[in-house]
Amino acid sequence: MDELVEMAQKQISAQWGIYTIDDFLDKSKRSVDSDTDFGTRREHTADYTLRKLLEENNLLFEFILLYRFVTEQNDA
Repeated sequence: MDELVEMAQKQISAQWGIYTIDDFLDKSKRSVDSDTDFGTRREHTADYTLRKLLEENNLLFEFILLYRFVTEQNDA
């Protein structure tokens, strides 16, 4: 989960079309070649988002809380 938060922070701070945590969750899609590979590159086109994966595994709320906590700590 920590690696995922770090990836979200990098994507959002780079501002390459992902500006919020919601953008990160909704634009990160599963790779057509792998059930466990998510991202925003060309090969990540499956109609299954990172948000959906986290929701199905009851981890969405935990991820958002951890993201906010880490981001606030880094901004302090």
